[in-house]
Amino acid sequence: MSYVYLAIAIIGEFLGTTFLKMSDGFTKLLFSTLALVAYGLCFFFLAKSLEGLDISLAYAVWAGVGIVIVNLFGAGH
Repeated sequence: MSYVYLAIAIIGEFLGTTFLKMSDGFTKLLFSTLALVAYGLCFFFLAKSLEGLDISLAYAVWAGVGIVIVNLFGAGH
């Protein structure tokens, strides 16, 4: 289950990063709120994943996969 929590955290990070860009410097309330909620869920599920994973493994996977996903989806923009 820890890897599922980690996957949810990674998706939350991707969504938070996407909404942060769309918030236009926190000037758009909807996207600003969505970014904060996504990052909150991201860190919650990252913490849940640490119940069964070593912090170095979880953080390395979280950061690495998050960077790859953002780059893959951001390459077209």
